[in-house]
Amino acid sequence: SLDCWNSIIEENDEAEYYLGRASLHSLMGNADLAIADYNNCISEDKHLYGAYLALYNTQIDAGYADAAAETITTAMEIIKDKKSEDSFDYYIFNYYYLKNSQEEGTDTLAEGFTSFYDEGELTAGYYLGRIAEDAGDYEKAYEYYTKYAAECSGEIGADFCNQYAECLAQLEKYD
Repeated sequence: SLDCWNSIIEENDEAEYYLGRASLHSLMGNADLAIADYNNCISEDKHLYGAYLALYNTQIDAGYADAAAETITTAMEIIKDKKSEDSFDYYIFNYYYLKNSQEEGTDTLAEGFTSFYDEGELTAGYYLGRIAEDAGDYEKAYEYYTKYAAECSGEIGADFCNQYAECLAQLEKYD
């Protein structure tokens, strides 16, 4: 519960605890409180990459597109210092960066995500679906999303559900 997270944070001012409370705020629909806690989390540990993605998604869902673009740009700057350009984390952040900046298409990342998927990084299937959807290939996106849902059912979150629903709507699959 929220009271539990508040007590933990009072005693231990650590990034992971802010991340937990932010996730709870997000689930409860308290976007502004979630955003504040994600920012606190990042202040405590700027290399906790999951916090940037969660912050970004919360900002997008709350209609703060400019703040989301700033978040992903900041994350890219930090991840470039810490991760190599051939790391999975780098590819994930680069996907969101390209999507926001619209400098070039996200399809430039497909080969890398395919390699990660072939090497056993099944989450790459989700990003391959996103790339296919960005390119307007909803059938291919549907295939990737369906496979991801089967292979990574424990990882499915709101972001996936939103993308999958959009894909199904485009394909007029309402069953």
